[in-house]
Amino acid sequence: MRICAVTTWPPYREGVAIYSAKLYSQIAKYAQVIIVANKVNFRGHFDSSKFFNIKLIRSWKRENPFCLLRILNEMIKSKADVFHIQFGWLLYGSPLITCFFPYLILLLLCITQKPVVVTLHSVIRRDVTFSEKRLIDCMIRNVVFVITKLLTLFSSKVIVHNVLMKKALEEDYGCDENKLVIIPHGVEKAEIGEECMEDISERKNLNIISLGFVRRSKGLEALIEAFLKLRVEYPDINLILIGGRHPHDSEEYFTNFRKLIKNLENCSNISLKNFVSEKELDDIIRNATIIVLLSRETKFLEASGTLARVSDFNKPVICNRVPKFLGEFKGRSDCCVMLRHGTTTELYDALKYLLENPAFRRKISLNLKRAFRKRYWRDVAKTHMELYRTLLNK
Repeated sequence: MRICAVTTWPPYREGVAIYSAKLYSQIAKYAQVIIVANKVNFRGHFDSSKFFNIKLIRSWKRENPFCLLRILNEMIKSKADVFHIQFGWLLYGSPLITCFFPYLILLLLCITQKPVVVTLHSVIRRDVTFSEKRLIDCMIRNVVFVITKLLTLFSSKVIVHNVLMKKALEEDYGCDENKLVIIPHGVEKAEIGEECMEDISERKNLNIISLGFVRRSKGLEALIEAFLKLRVEYPDINLILIGGRHPHDSEEYFTNFRKLIKNLENCSNISLKNFVSEKELDDIIRNATIIVLLSRETKFLEASGTLARVSDFNKPVICNRVPKFLGEFKGRSDCCVMLRHGTTTELYDALKYLLENPAFRRKISLNLKRAFRKRYWRDVAKTHMELYRTLLNK
């Protein structure tokens, strides 16, 4: 079987790129994979040349008005049996480019007569307000509705990552439930033992880590304030922030955030690391005492790649009660500590409680690992292969 996938690809620093590299490296064990990827003008930690059975074609540039035509051309030339498109709302460029994306799928279907699978990484809720101006808000909401509807209409199958996303597509957008498939975000298998053996009473240094892109919507300032309060009681505690600016964001917030940390008095216990290699990230997660994943984003229904990344390491997680985390637990409340608002007080109380209660810390760590253990990348890849074969046999 030959599969042609359209996606961003490392070393481009963005969630879908990392997701795709993990997924297709596993799918390539069962089929030939052709990746139609974005061009990048820098090197990173990811070496794409090491992938087996993957042909990488960098043919399009984000924000280029002709990128969709270049993508279409490469997909047709691939002569694939199945096409798989990774879709994010601004993944390929401006909102105008996104508006034309459903017609790329339609043209591909008409020309090749082959199945086209689309993975929707974000579903925008219908009750979201985009603008205080009523007319503009109405226009944007209608555009989002039409694009979402056409994407699901033209696709052979649509993959979403959790029940909340599927439910929104069915109820808010009236999408055909038979076209929707839930395949969860993959999980990296951690090379550690089954039990969480950490006893922080025997440790000199305690490490609180937060990973993911540094974005305004996360409220990382509250975490810093909570940490500074906590350091009074735990002077050897460290806060490690891992991540850089999201490629779709402006430079301003990230620059100001770095200045904030730099200007803190006695901030030797706080470090901000930019993007690190997978091996270094594994080491940092293993040495973590508590992992904090913050987000105040409620507009988008999506999966959390960072939660999936840390779930197999037997570490207690604190996160916000927002859709990207709620959708991952299927109503369970015993896998992490969820905060309603992510305020300084909430964070301080949660961190202090976890540090002082090893039994509870161990319980939620193991529950998180067990809840995600059927989502290893190899299993997610097999589920994708089953879907591809089903479509080809129709």
